[in-house]
Amino acid sequence: METKLVAGGGGSLTGSNIGDQAELERQLILRRERVSAMMIALLVHALIVIGLGLWTLTVDPEPEVTIHVRPKPADSPPKPEKPAITDRPNVRPPSASPPRINVLVAKVTDAAMYVPEVTNNVFLPDMGTSTTLGLGSGLDGVIGEVGNNPLGSEQVTSSALVGRLYDFKQNASGRAERYDVSNREDFVKRVKRLQRSCFSESSLKRYFQAPKELYLSVLAVPFSPAEDGPGYFGAADTIKPSGWLAHYSGKVMAPEDGAYRFVGIGDDYLAVYLSNRAALVASWPDIQGALAGRFEPTGPESGHMSPMNVPLVYGEWVQLRAGEAVPIDIAIAERPGGKVGFLLMVEKRGESYRKTASGRPVLPLFTIGQLQAGERERITQGFPGFEFEWENVPVFSASEDDGFSF
Repeated sequence: METKLVAGGGGSLTGSNIGDQAELERQLILRRERVSAMMIALLVHALIVIGLGLWTLTVDPEPEVTIHVRPKPADSPPKPEKPAITDRPNVRPPSASPPRINVLVAKVTDAAMYVPEVTNNVFLPDMGTSTTLGLGSGLDGVIGEVGNNPLGSEQVTSSALVGRLYDFKQNASGRAERYDVSNREDFVKRVKRLQRSCFSESSLKRYFQAPKELYLSVLAVPFSPAEDGPGYFGAADTIKPSGWLAHYSGKVMAPEDGAYRFVGIGDDYLAVYLSNRAALVASWPDIQGALAGRFEPTGPESGHMSPMNVPLVYGEWVQLRAGEAVPIDIAIAERPGGKVGFLLMVEKRGESYRKTASGRPVLPLFTIGQLQAGERERITQGFPGFEFEWENVPVFSASEDDGFSF
């Protein structure tokens, strides 16, 4: 028998309909719960994002960095140089001051680091009328990139002569010896004694020796302060700028058979000895006669002017054979102090050299091994207006049995 339920205003629900209604209500409740959970999750994420944003706003920003340029302090007036003690006429051009490198100092906010102005004096000595010297060797650069020392490299290059500097004013133990810069004879008698011995080691050892040895491949030194000589040999504090002599020795080999002669000038003294015989003595005119001895120049009677404003000296012709090792001694020296300058070139007989308007043949420098990078520029700038031959160059080499060639 079917049971019927009557509701209020009419109509009836069966048991089946009641079950369907309950299932529908259960599903609606589950859906509401899921939607509520999703809304709560979204709200939590939103609160986290808002919180992070508010926290970021409270962090102090990075301080602004401002760069200020502090103006370079005004240059101090140059100190006057002490005049050199000399009794020869002043024929040298005025000296040019070395360039200065100005260093800017950066200031960050209120903290500033002080950097002093630096003057580049590493390889820019005062060189008479010369302009800035580049790299190379010469009173180097290096020769090579070795400190830019024109009297030679501190490192052995591929081909070079070993050099040492001696002080006429001190004996071997460093005790002072009488030396009067105003008396030519004090200088001349010492140099003549060394020439008579052909610059033997025993004759040189009687004088105080600078601590460093240098290695020379080319000699081209524009006018420079005389104190640079002892300084480059590591004796700036122990040897005063007057009365010093640098001696370079070894064995060299000519690139081709032929007759060669050395041409140059020294302020105050330059000499080249081959196999213990004077091939060139080219001193300052006031002492040339006293030191030349039996050496007879072979140059023109009219003379060709050097970049030192005194005539070049042309040496004796010497016959050399290719590949034959010949002992060589090169000596340079300064008598009273002040300025020094040295130049040594070479000429091969029979070669055709172009000539200047005055008739001077344009000769190459006496070179042991190829010139290093920057040397041509350094020499050209150091001797402005004086022409050299750069293409037709007889490149000599150092003998392997002397240990200076690799």
